[in-house]
Amino acid sequence: MTTLSDQLDKRKGFLDKQKMLSFYDDLILDTFVLSYIGQFKLGAYESFIDDIHSYISGSKGLTIQMSAVNETLSLDFIQSFADKIYLESFIEELKQRNIGFFVKDPIEFETPYDALKQS
Repeated sequence: MTTLSDQLDKRKGFLDKQKMLSFYDDLILDTFVLSYIGQFKLGAYESFIDDIHSYISGSKGLTIQMSAVNETLSLDFIQSFADKIYLESFIEELKQRNIGFFVKDPIEFETPYDALKQS
């Protein structure tokens, strides 16, 4: 990632950077992404936050994003297909191990193509 960022920094202008990253447009990984952001330490403000969620743009397939705040571990299942098999399998594993959890309603969304032009 550092090398990719360094190469992007050498590009002049948004369109050149976008062109460099265009290989992601049709990239489909035959695997999944598991990402742990880390623990947020927000001091006195932490008690006001129940959970933190994030979004990974450009990922196709299945991505599981993890983060922790206020003694809570949040997992976001982000996928580009409608099947719930991975989420349901994970829930079954938690139940079998008597691990407490709750599932929020899914948020369905589409990521539009970014047509932003350099001005």
